[in-house]
Amino acid sequence: MPFFPSDKIEIRQVRGKGRGVFARVSIAEREIIETVPVLVLSEADMEQTELAGYCFLWGRGTVALPLGYGALYNHSITP
Repeated sequence: MPFFPSDKIEIRQVRGKGRGVFARVSIAEREIIETVPVLVLSEADMEQTELAGYCFLWGRGTVALPLGYGALYNHSITP
């Protein structure tokens, strides 16, 4: 499945924070702006890598590592 980023969003650098995803146009509530493939891994496997900070909790004992812009979306427990 090829990845084509939405033309409704863009990546920008924010001083003191890093990269972020920003809307380029008004986006309606519940509108799907992008779908991204994910790699589903066990939490134990992910703890062995430096990628753990980019994962979303996926289910009991598993995490998902999003690809494309998905890795840049805010997914902090305390956003």
